[in-house]
Amino acid sequence: MIHLFGIKYAHEIKDINVSMKAIAKAAGIPESYGTEISKGEKLAEFVRVK
Repeated sequence: MIHLFGIKYAHEIKDINVSMKAIAKAAGIPESYGTEISKGEKLAEFVRVK
């Protein structure tokens, strides 16, 4: 689900120019999940949500 979040909101994440760790922290999950959000954001270029 963390990867899916990164995929679904990749454009918004890029627009606000905030670190992935800050997004994870704001969501109330460990900052280490920032890496997983980043992976999802990078995957967004190659996949789409059904």
